[in-house]
Amino acid sequence: MSRLRGLFFPCLILLLVLCGPARAQDLDAAALAANQRTVLSVSDIHFDPFNTTDTKVPDKLKKSGYTEWYGIYSRSTDKHISGHGKETNFNLFMAALKKMKATCPNPEFILFSGDLLAHHFAGYRSKFSSEEAFHKFIMRTLEFIEYEFQVYFRDTPIIFTLGNNDSYKDYEIAPNGSFLHDTWDLFYSYYIQGKGASGKSAFKNTFLRGGNYSYLPTGSKTNRILSVNSNFFSKKNDHKKQGMEQLKWLQSQLQTARQNKENVWILLHILPGIDVGGTVNSQGKRRDSIKQYWDAEYTDSGGETFLDKFLDLVREYPGVIKGIFSGHTHMDHFRLVFSKDYKPKAFVHITPAISPQFDNNPGFQVLTYDTQSFSVIDVNTYYYNYDKSNWGKEYDFKKAYAKKQYNPQNLEDVHTSILTSRSVRKDFMDYYDVNNPKKSPVTNNNWNAYWCGITELTSSDFEACFP
Repeated sequence: MSRLRGLFFPCLILLLVLCGPARAQDLDAAALAANQRTVLSVSDIHFDPFNTTDTKVPDKLKKSGYTEWYGIYSRSTDKHISGHGKETNFNLFMAALKKMKATCPNPEFILFSGDLLAHHFAGYRSKFSSEEAFHKFIMRTLEFIEYEFQVYFRDTPIIFTLGNNDSYKDYEIAPNGSFLHDTWDLFYSYYIQGKGASGKSAFKNTFLRGGNYSYLPTGSKTNRILSVNSNFFSKKNDHKKQGMEQLKWLQSQLQTARQNKENVWILLHILPGIDVGGTVNSQGKRRDSIKQYWDAEYTDSGGETFLDKFLDLVREYPGVIKGIFSGHTHMDHFRLVFSKDYKPKAFVHITPAISPQFDNNPGFQVLTYDTQSFSVIDVNTYYYNYDKSNWGKEYDFKKAYAKKQYNPQNLEDVHTSILTSRSVRKDFMDYYDVNNPKKSPVTNNNWNAYWCGITELTSSDFEACFP
């Protein structure tokens, strides 16, 4: 790993100075407090190794180990950064990693909300002589991504969740199936990152059953992250019974956390609620039916859907759950879960994508959190501006919305302000697709549908809000 050593050791003295909890020039000064830390929040990389204008690169990659890929790309004639409507190529991936390192050089951990692989990766099957060769190439792609993260963030845990494209075929992860068996050791190394084999057996057991696992951030005895594989909640996955098992596992983990007086973050890829873009067009006209991200037809013996049971859990453990984090939409937004008497109990934070596939600008975020309460203090968003061909800071949640903390109560206030304030509404619309004014999904004609989607997570509630 010569590239890793070459980057890390000459910078060791510099990192001791710069890699504290936060950099003052980039983050709010409050992040320098002793009980606050910063983490990188990354989602939907969708790396496509064959997205290159150099026709010689694909064959070279197929014949080489993942540690050789950087050299192959670097010697290539292709220097372009993939643009809107395209998946992440090597140059965009490297540019994002460099900006992450410059912005937050020593995060406590990296929170990754799923989808490492390109959407159409299964379409590359014909380029390989056999299914086995294709699967091995997928493994090398996953190893390459981890390797490059290690180059820039040596020994930093990557707390990940599986996305719908993180498999041999989109959405088709099977409980105890071949993909989970082939990748469990690799994904375990993602979050251990040289910190020893503690918990490996427990990780293997839960990961093989369904892709779930539990993680205690370094040095913490009271904070826990529960990674839930939400693929089984999707209508496009054939293993619905496993989805109910995922929720039983989540319930048992939350119950244990309450007994142990722990604070919990829930990490999943496919968010709960309404797919507003799939339900309403840019003119604000409803399509044929209301589309949910999770299967709304499959129910357990008691007649409850995945969403019903998940919302029940969130309402049952409001003092335990300090945050829910997801990706999938490629956009920057949030959801709120309310109690039966309509008080905000939890937020779902949706991290924007590195991939510009859905005409969003590439983006990532730096979260500041309190190590004692596991509460999120602030969210800073950074993005790639195609017009200027550089990375910049888009906005700081605390400053943009004049709030002291990123919590359900303040997000409810933001939700209200989107309705009542044109300036706040414009900010929300701009931030949603990470500031791509050329093709914004939220328009003056349909913004109220997206506003309803923040709080109305069931089809009936959404229809009442947006008839």
